[in-house]
Amino acid sequence: IYYISLLLLSAIYLLSPPLFSEVNAIMNKIKFFIVTLAVCSTHSFSFKNRVFVSTPVSNYPKKLVKDCMSVPFVLNPNDTVENSISALLSSGHSSSPVCDEHGNLIGMVSSFDFLQKEAFEGALLSMSGSSEQVESYVDAAKKICAQKVSDIMTPNPVSIAPDMTMRAAATLMNQEKVHRLPVVDGEGSLVGVITSSDVMKDLLHIHQNLPPANGEDSVAP
Repeated sequence: IYYISLLLLSAIYLLSPPLFSEVNAIMNKIKFFIVTLAVCSTHSFSFKNRVFVSTPVSNYPKKLVKDCMSVPFVLNPNDTVENSISALLSSGHSSSPVCDEHGNLIGMVSSFDFLQKEAFEGALLSMSGSSEQVESYVDAAKKICAQKVSDIMTPNPVSIAPDMTMRAAATLMNQEKVHRLPVVDGEGSLVGVITSSDVMKDLLHIHQNLPPANGEDSVAP
């Protein structure tokens, strides 16, 4: 069809250049109509080597972080490393926010912090290299010698506000390569924790409430 249209346009151009301009304008309008129809009906289209893909609209209302977050398990900065490991194992958590006496988020502890302490204990750390490398060596030394949670925790962790969308939470987790985000209010107080499992549950509900295909009735989860 493409080549036939091209031949017809070429013939029209040779026989009547003014008519060619009118026909070409009509063809451009038809092209615009086809692209618009593709966007409205399939949620995707390609144009000039580019592809646009959109997420189908779900009947499931968009949830916020505060709708999906859970009550956090919290460690105290003055807890010993041994007691914090025991508490995490007993509670079934692999990481935990660290809060001060006012409930403000000050750090995050994960199983990776304890792995560093075990892996590097007794190791000889180099103090040469760039400022970033030296800083990482100092952090490793602190974790090796850590006696309290405040010594082994990661300070100023990435957090999210309770009024953010679950999509924003998923984007932030992907960017920071983390599976758990502390939820902090405007005062800096910890109000919850959102995890990658919470994002997956929300995504499942969205897919289960997509518009029915071929006139079929939707099934509520």
